[in-house]
Amino acid sequence: MSIVIVMLFIVLDFITGIVMAIKKNTFNSSIMRDGLFNKFGEIVIVAVAFLIDYGQTYLDMGFSVPVLESICVYIILMEIGSILENVSR
Repeated sequence: MSIVIVMLFIVLDFITGIVMAIKKNTFNSSIMRDGLFNKFGEIVIVAVAFLIDYGQTYLDMGFSVPVLESICVYIILMEIGSILENVSR
């Protein structure tokens, strides 16, 4: 469920960014492409965290920490900050 919430925040940030860029006439496809690569990186990090948590159930990795939840909280906080920036412009 936490992965779905992270994805919703990512989508909301993307939408608010596009709307604000259109409103200010600063829409630029290269800036959007950079943003999409950043969002892709966030999704990859969530996937890696999921795999670490999943792997901990089957393998002794030397630690047992809920990595996915920590990563999801961090990304959600980043997205909230970005959404607030977009809306306040």
